[in-house]
Amino acid sequence: MPLDELTKKRRTRAAHRGSATKIAMKIKECLANTSETPQTDKNVLKQLRDTLSEKLEALKLLDNEIVEVLSNSEAENAEQQLEKEIQETDDTRAELQKIILDVNDALFEALPSLPQGQSTPSNLSMNATPKQT
Repeated sequence: MPLDELTKKRRTRAAHRGSATKIAMKIKECLANTSETPQTDKNVLKQLRDTLSEKLEALKLLDNEIVEVLSNSEAENAEQQLEKEIQETDDTRAELQKIILDVNDALFEALPSLPQGQSTPSNLSMNATPKQT
């Protein structure tokens, strides 16, 4: 029996969420453990942050597709499903974005003091790395 479009998208999203959860757990582990190789830790954190950011973008696309399918649905409970989907996606996005911000904060704290006018937490973009001068 072939799966309907909504079921396929939800299944795909569940797989991406599972992967994002594993990445988030690795990040939390890295943030909790300091080692004698801070540069390696920074590189690992940057890589995990970037991977989580990519996963977040994939989830956003899938979430939007699922919302679109539900918006066009004539099912009796479509409105309740739509509200539930939006709430769940908002919660998931907020959690993943907080983890990304935590990594950015940790990376910024690891930076040496910078002259005034260079990268600060407010203008340090999510995927940016400080320029070496």
